[in-house]
Amino acid sequence: MEPMFCKRCGKPVTAGSRQCEACGAPLTPQHGPGMANGQSLPSQTSSSMGSAGMSPAGGPPHQPRKKPTKRQLTVVGIVVVAVITVIALIVGVTTWRHAQDDTSSATTSATQSSSAATSPRKTSTPKPTVSATPQVNSVTMTSVLCNGRATDVRWNWTGGAMASNPLACYSDSNLTNGILTFGLWTPAMTQSKQFTVTLAESGEQLESMGDDFIQIAATYGNKPDVYLIYEIRTKAVGTTPESVHAYVSQLNVETGKLGKRIDLNTASGNESNGEQDYGYNFIASSDIAIAIDKSWTTQSAGPDGNNVYTNHHQVLRIHDSEMMVLQTFEQAEDQEPSIDVTASGADDLYLSGTRLFSIEDNKQIGTLSCILNSDSYSCGGYSTIRKLSDTYYAYSTGFTGSYIFNASDGTVRQMENVLGIEPKDSVLYTDNVAAWEQCSDGSLYIWMSSKRVFTMDPDLKVTEVLNGDQWSRLLDGYGNGLEGVNYLNKTLYARTTDERIVVDAQGQTVGRYTAHPSGSSNHWTSPDPTATKWILWFVGDTPAVTKGQEPGSSAGSSSSSASGSSDTSSTSSPSGTGGSGSGSSSTGTSSSGSSD
Repeated sequence: MEPMFCKRCGKPVTAGSRQCEACGAPLTPQHGPGMANGQSLPSQTSSSMGSAGMSPAGGPPHQPRKKPTKRQLTVVGIVVVAVITVIALIVGVTTWRHAQDDTSSATTSATQSSSAATSPRKTSTPKPTVSATPQVNSVTMTSVLCNGRATDVRWNWTGGAMASNPLACYSDSNLTNGILTFGLWTPAMTQSKQFTVTLAESGEQLESMGDDFIQIAATYGNKPDVYLIYEIRTKAVGTTPESVHAYVSQLNVETGKLGKRIDLNTASGNESNGEQDYGYNFIASSDIAIAIDKSWTTQSAGPDGNNVYTNHHQVLRIHDSEMMVLQTFEQAEDQEPSIDVTASGADDLYLSGTRLFSIEDNKQIGTLSCILNSDSYSCGGYSTIRKLSDTYYAYSTGFTGSYIFNASDGTVRQMENVLGIEPKDSVLYTDNVAAWEQCSDGSLYIWMSSKRVFTMDPDLKVTEVLNGDQWSRLLDGYGNGLEGVNYLNKTLYARTTDERIVVDAQGQTVGRYTAHPSGSSNHWTSPDPTATKWILWFVGDTPAVTKGQEPGSSAGSSSSSASGSSDTSSTSSPSGTGGSGSGSSSTGTSSSGSSD
């Protein structure tokens, strides 16, 4: 039987009671079970009571909910709409982003595929590399064409380049108009080239500077600058007399064109060249410049009424088509020591009398002397000067021998003394230096009259290569048996009784030869060995330059492997005197590529 409750107070009532024991309210039992005063209470389980407003413990029920007002309903509606809007916005943005990502991914993929079809991918294809230019290791100097006919010429070193003597090609008018043709090679060229230049302009004529008409001068280095030195006579016009000017013009070896004229007229009255007898001589080269000696003589009345002649010299430095006066010397004609400016044959060096000067430093390095003669200025001239190091210099004179100059203290020693050879007396030696040549590392090969051979390092350390007895048994009496020195690979070329052998600095035979290189001892025909990577050979009468190997051999070899016992080829003299070229082409032959 379900419990009954009072309608007024809600308290339970005893079944069958007519009034509530709690509040006394009358009960109407006819309403049936669960009814109190006509109010029906639904049947509840313990679990449903909590959700129907009754406390889980069976406490009094919650108050019934009030009906919401119109304002509350409006607020709720607005909130609901706002929430729905935010949710819709979030969903829309998310969907749009996914769509964009898919589109971008598809576009990028398509672009990469299209790009891959039209050009190499940078990430997978390496950059193209420029192959190294083949190196030229041998160049043969060829003859010069005059009027289409091959003409023999003399080839000689000038600085770090080789040039032939210029030709007017059998035409007096060419000579007058300064139209000259010559051959030229520099280490920057793969073959010798022929150039034809016009030096005289309208109203001018070329003045000859000697047998070769002009002088060709070059610097050292891998790409030497080449200059032409020449004199021009201008014709008299009206009341303006004729005049003679000396010029230097740089030659562009790629185009064959001449640069601007550099006027060497630095002294007052220089234009009256015939009266003062101006002279111009190329005397030295450095890696970047050339030096020219300008000389002239002036005349004045002496105190006794006789004419006094004064010699003048100016050393001019030419670099990048600009001129600078380095040194000026003057002296009465009959005074000593001489101030004559001469070439030294060494990179960056020249002489004024016995004084040694540098082009680039523009200073005097020291004063050379000849110990065997108390008059140091009458040594017969200086035929060769070579720089061993910043301290030591080797030189020889025309009459009195060979010497080592110490620039740090100014002392001079005879080369025999440095070699440790005891003199017979205070002046003469029983064994004298017969000749010497320098190698590219600055060291010297020195051979004696007794046929002993020494090397001398730049610090003056001396080593004997082979003793005189061994050389005497080897050699066949052909001079001193030594035909040449290869200054690039430091080897000797010796003619024995049965062979022509190549010997290294340790006295070991390293090959045989059929031709030997031109020597470095004659500075008129040889470059400074320490300033060039090339050496001159003569095969017959044809000159060729190589990087050390015999012409026709591969680079790096010092000689031919074949025996040279039979004297089948003509070779140059050890002093390296020039030969004449032959052939029918105006350019030299060589392998393709560039040289350095």
